[in-house]
Amino acid sequence: MGSRTAGAQASTFSMAISPQWFERYDLRRFQTLVGIAEVAGGLAVLAGLQIATLGVLGSAGLTALMALGLIVRVRLRDPIRLLLPAATLAAINAALVVLFASS
Repeated sequence: MGSRTAGAQASTFSMAISPQWFERYDLRRFQTLVGIAEVAGGLAVLAGLQIATLGVLGSAGLTALMALGLIVRVRLRDPIRLLLPAATLAAINAALVVLFASS
């Protein structure tokens, strides 16, 4: 039963980043920009392990990206289970902003 739950969670997360969602929301023109922002934010967070300012900027950018994703999903009245990945990642990145800023 535990693996079934993990499979459902993995399915929800993979659905959250699927290119099909950009088409569903009629936001395909932003797909490349979002991908670049995600990669740049991730690299900045990793660089933040050495240079805290980059960590703050990367985490703040990813927090904003996830917040915008949440706004889109809320406006389209998606079910809560589809909001959870973006909400979780926004919260994690917001916590990283605080941690990087305090170091």
